[in-house]
Amino acid sequence: MYSETDLRSAVEAGAISNEAARALRSHVASMKDAVPADAEHFRLITGFNDIFVSIGVVIMLLAAVGIGQAIGGAYDEGTIVRDGLQMLFGGALAAGTAWLLAEFFTRKRRMALPSIILLLAFVLGVAGATLGAAVAAIGPGDGTPDWIGGHCDRRCRVAALETVHGPDHDRRTGCGARTDRDQPDHRRSAAE
Repeated sequence: MYSETDLRSAVEAGAISNEAARALRSHVASMKDAVPADAEHFRLITGFNDIFVSIGVVIMLLAAVGIGQAIGGAYDEGTIVRDGLQMLFGGALAAGTAWLLAEFFTRKRRMALPSIILLLAFVLGVAGATLGAAVAAIGPGDGTPDWIGGHCDRRCRVAALETVHGPDHDRRTGCGARTDRDQPDHRRSAAE
């Protein structure tokens, strides 16, 4: 490429006219400013509006997860099934909300940052709902200790208090509960 000094010296020497030098300069400047046809203009954030929309999307998705967990938590058992249902409903509501929001912000508005957040929310929502459905379907099963699902009945609470004050901790159940048949004979006789 020729520099500006090369063009000036060519005009002074009479090799090209002044108008030809100006035409060459404008042509080179227009070529530099021109964007190739196959170039893609990707901007993650086109304005501060994208940030506000992204914050609003995150708040709305968190609310959808909370509502889904509240619906799943209405199942009254304190077992792993309830935890699975909370994951199932929370993930399903998050995925559904992300899909509906993406219809507007991705398809209509073509906003990159909210679209990426909605994509991640949809994928995580589907994964959470799938995992929650598997956990709820499997359930605690027979012989599973109650502490896995966070359920602790009256025996467990009483035994936990006794554990602090005595050697009654039952390592098989993991939460300190002992049934009457597991109690030592001296306790059974004292209660009778």
